[in-house]
Amino acid sequence: MASRRTEIPPAPILALVVLAMGVLVIAPGALSGAVADAVMPLRFAVPEVALLAPAAIAALAVLAVWAFARAPRTGADRIVATIALAAVPVAYLSSETLKSAFAEERPCQAAAVAAGCPGAGDWSFPSNHSTVAFALAASVALVVSGWVAVTSAVLAVVAASGRVLEGVHYPHDVAAGALVGIACVVLATRVAAAPARRWVGRLAERHRRRKA
Repeated sequence: MASRRTEIPPAPILALVVLAMGVLVIAPGALSGAVADAVMPLRFAVPEVALLAPAAIAALAVLAVWAFARAPRTGADRIVATIALAAVPVAYLSSETLKSAFAEERPCQAAAVAAGCPGAGDWSFPSNHSTVAFALAASVALVVSGWVAVTSAVLAVVAASGRVLEGVHYPHDVAAGALVGIACVVLATRVAAAPARRWVGRLAERHRRRKA
């Protein structure tokens, strides 16, 4: 049975994740473009690659709902779990805002590949799919541990990789999306955790006084 938890992952682990992804975000350069160019033929050779991201995100959504259902019915942990899940659409909106600000062309647009490529104005940076996938994975990891948390992380990587293999995103797009998704969930729960526990503590104290 997976154990419950609503603690923020240790700071060193988060720092390593941010550092690893930040390398791609801060210095995408020729490496990111070279990877996108190298995998571009795969979208024609294996059309089913387009199903990777949607399937992974659907599985993540199921895991997130399952994890939320396992959270305590009352108390601060339930509040934190609720906020973690609610932060997912906030992450998506944040990604959409960044897309408009950066207005980066997609690799398939740059390569003039029309088949299956989003139209002009549908920007690349950051990846919405990656943002949502990693936000869902983070919300799961904050509520449960063990194989469920590991599975959610793997599914998020699959979703992000699928978008690169599909030729619609550069590696730095999905890395940035991962950062946005994780940051929104972690920040939301970090801000909410202490007030939630204080509020629940006050309610419990009032309840004890009434019974005394």
